[in-house]
Amino acid sequence: MKTALASVFDFYKKNRFAFSIFLFSLLLILLSLGLLFLGGSEEPVQEFNLEVSFEVGDSLGFDVNKSALSFGRVPPGSDSSRGVRIDSDYSFPVRVLIFASEEVASYLSTSQESFVIEPGESAGIPFVLSIPEDMAMGNYSGNVKFELWRER
Repeated sequence: MKTALASVFDFYKKNRFAFSIFLFSLLLILLSLGLLFLGGSEEPVQEFNLEVSFEVGDSLGFDVNKSALSFGRVPPGSDSSRGVRIDSDYSFPVRVLIFASEEVASYLSTSQESFVIEPGESAGIPFVLSIPEDMAMGNYSGNVKFELWRER
């Protein structure tokens, strides 16, 4: 009476090509399952954009809009600060990545471009708008994109 291992070995000797295909397929399945359950999320769990707007002018002006990152009127050579708060309702930690659009990236900065928020917690993100002395008067706009990724 042959053991199971002896039967597998006999099959291998008679059908090496088929056995190789079987092992390769099994390896691919195991690798795919590992990626599925252990990581490799290809998309963020959430994405959102905030409009950024400001006016370069001779005097200081305020804008208290809470649905956008609006800095109001800012004189050349000045800085203005605003903050954004992100709340996590997820049951797992999320990594937040922040990207400013090309139109405002040269003037807008934050100390936190990537950070982790634990489940049920919040994070305040400070933004600073720095207007150069030689910037032309006028209205400017762009956006800031926030991506929330499952942290492993």
